[in-house]
Amino acid sequence: MQEVSLLLEDDKLCAALEASAAKYGCSVQEIIKEAVKQWLIDTEMDELEMDEIKAASRDWWENGGTEAGEFFEGLEKEKKV
Repeated sequence: MQEVSLLLEDDKLCAALEASAAKYGCSVQEIIKEAVKQWLIDTEMDELEMDEIKAASRDWWENGGTEAGEFFEGLEKEKKV
């Protein structure tokens, strides 16, 4: 197990963290560990989503996609006819 020291240079943030730990009956260390785990999950998901967005954009350009505004205007015109 590795040990990491954390310097919180914001007194208000440190106080809020300690108050939250006391309120929920856990340690500051537990909160930090969970926050880091969640941050890693979120970062990984952001990367996956960006890959999906890039693929969709590439597909759109390659297949002559239509702008959303034009598409919905076309739908409105079809309803009126």
